[in-house]
Amino acid sequence: AAPSRAEPPPHPYRSAVTELASQLLRSLTSRCLDRPDDADAKGLLEEFVRDLLLLLGRPEWPAAPLVLTLLSKLLCRRMERKAEVAVSRRDSKDAKAEREEQAARLLSLDLLGQVLAAVVAQRKLHADAPLTFPDDKDEVDEAAQPTDAGEDATCVCGRGYDGGFMLDCDRCHRWFHGSCVGIEAQEDDLPSEWFCESCQLSRAVTKQRTTISRLLSLAEGGGGPSEETVDALCSEEEVTKQLLLNFLEASSAEPAAA
Repeated sequence: AAPSRAEPPPHPYRSAVTELASQLLRSLTSRCLDRPDDADAKGLLEEFVRDLLLLLGRPEWPAAPLVLTLLSKLLCRRMERKAEVAVSRRDSKDAKAEREEQAARLLSLDLLGQVLAAVVAQRKLHADAPLTFPDDKDEVDEAAQPTDAGEDATCVCGRGYDGGFMLDCDRCHRWFHGSCVGIEAQEDDLPSEWFCESCQLSRAVTKQRTTISRLLSLAEGGGGPSEETVDALCSEEEVTKQLLLNFLEASSAEPAAA
């Protein structure tokens, strides 16, 4: 059997970031859940969760999934306190404290429900429209129309040709409605070359693999790296990280250029 590939080492900053985020979240949840009858404290935690869910998946906030995971664990732990707290407070006959703890558990349950609903919705979106890397189309008829036999005219909207303006990707040659990709037929400067989002990503991945291979070659004195090395450094996770960094770098440079 082929030897299993060793797990990559953890990111050098991950443990520090995780610990810092955990400390901040413990302080926030303790402050808000220990005072569930305080409208301001409850509103603060609810707004924090809503904002966090809005940021989930956005490249500008790559730490959002980590923060959401840590917060969910803290909310679950608060739910687990039910039995021991109930017993201790029943012994003390502190009805007010029991009501406050019940309110804290209900708030935790409500927030966990919001988190799970958002995660399920995202999973459904990924299942309905999975990330794909289309292959280049070998034989291309430059005069083809979306209604011709053998042409793929299933736009991202799910509808086929409807009589309106469509354009095809110059790599996979799938047809898209101009209105769905933000290009109108009346534009004077229609692009001479256009790639769909899937092919843009595919091209970016290919370019990133080439860049890494070239840099490794220079580092190794001109000798090309092994295919295993390139595959390891160009895994889906590593390439995604680099593409996000490229996007963030370009975004931060735009205001300065303006």
